[in-house]
Amino acid sequence: MIRSVVIIEDDFLNAMYLEDACLRFGYPVAGTASSADDAMDLIRRTMPDCLLVDVRLTGPRDGIDLVEEVRRERPGIRIIFVTGSDEPSTMVRIKATLPDGIIIKPTDPEQLRARLKEIDV
Repeated sequence: MIRSVVIIEDDFLNAMYLEDACLRFGYPVAGTASSADDAMDLIRRTMPDCLLVDVRLTGPRDGIDLVEEVRRERPGIRIIFVTGSDEPSTMVRIKATLPDGIIIKPTDPEQLRARLKEIDV
């Protein structure tokens, strides 16, 4: 069951859009972060059940690097990539992390709702 979501997105407007959508769908948001380091700190503090992760983030590490670290620390956490980065090499890296879903931007709120509902077990 998803009790809280953390949004990792470097674009403020996209982060707010995702937060608003999660709240409308009944999923509490524990916080947002724009860099991998800030996201790890937030994840460790709030222990969310689900992450919405963009690939491109502020700082030297990207969202895929972050998810690899999260998988080592919290293997059961649910992860949905929400990204505009759909190049073949990026998709190979994303899929190697075994995400629970991939949504390509622009984000369709109904697609986000469906992905969240699929993993909310």
